[in-house]
Amino acid sequence: MRAATGRRHAPVRGADRIERWSLVLADLLVASVVSWCEVAAQINRALAKKRRVIAVGATVMRTPESLAVHNEPKAPIRPQTAWTDLYIYPGFRFKVVDVLLTNLHRPRSSHIVLTAGFAGKDFVMRSYAEILEKDGYEFDMFGDSMLIL
Repeated sequence: MRAATGRRHAPVRGADRIERWSLVLADLLVASVVSWCEVAAQINRALAKKRRVIAVGATVMRTPESLAVHNEPKAPIRPQTAWTDLYIYPGFRFKVVDVLLTNLHRPRSSHIVLTAGFAGKDFVMRSYAEILEKDGYEFDMFGDSMLIL
């Protein structure tokens, strides 16, 4: 399925693999192990090589976008340690992330609003209608997910 924004979604289950893209994995557990300087360097290398930056998880997307909130699109980011109050919703202009791998989220959650901000509200609503029509998908953590290109 393709959105008016040109984005596509594909349900991702189990062992489906993502290859040849720069992956940036950052969550609270990983953040305590991986240096923020290293994460910023990975993102900057991907941007310099014009490779896609993939956010694995809706919450993860807020990190690189928070670091780039005052930058031009695709400009290098600086590592920082700070809280963010960035709320992503439809109309937000993404500057770093090109692809989102995320769970199927419950309606009216902040995560589905973020997903709609990335892929477009109409596209997300049509995608969810299709997913619900097919039945058998699981929502939230440990459920099924979708890859939004």
